[in-house]
Amino acid sequence: MATDGGSKLHFINSLRKNSLTVKDIYVVFFYNIYPSAKRTYKK
Repeated sequence: MATDGGSKLHFINSLRKNSLTVKDIYVVFFYNIYPSAKRTYKK
């Protein structure tokens, strides 16, 4: 479940710090609760 995408960004940033490339994420449920959520995913 995705809310603001914060936990996904932490996970992705950890992967990137270890020289891995993350180009896309897949979200099954997106409720758009927080207005900034889509902007967060674009990071």
